Amino acid sequence: ESDAKVSDEDLNLDGDYEKSVLKAIENGASPYFILSYQHNNTSELKSYAEFTKFYSIRYNIWLSDLVETYNKLNDALSSVKYETITGHDIIDTRIVKVTYSNGEQFVLNYNIDDYTYTDEAGTEHTIPAMDYVKFGK
Repeated sequence: ESDAKVSDEDLNLDGDYEKSVLKAIENGASPYFILSYQHNNTSELKSYAEFTKFYSIRYNIWLSDLVETYNKLNDALSSVKYETITGHDIIDTRIVKVTYSNGEQFVLNYNIDDYTYTDEAGTEHTIPAMDYVKFGK
């Protein structure tokens, strides 16, 4: 499994959560969160200027999103976790295709509209807005 960070931000501190999850899939990366279990700790952090960026770290608020994100990334990446990325192509504006050494491919759509992707066999596929489609070998 990759230890690469998804972005310069932890997932729960990033201003564009959906994009960060897609970036994790694009890069084959593991999610990274900063959380605090004790409620009073998060309140105390607000009183220190250098820690104000930790505005959203309460464990109980993030638990369901954390589980959902883990499951989404695990479903997407479990079959390629021991593979290497062999291709990374920009195929259109904000449309990325990632190919792995086992032949699996991901087409990611970073647009706010659905995208019609035509595969090598000439078959059209709809890639939903801010989502991806995985193609097998």
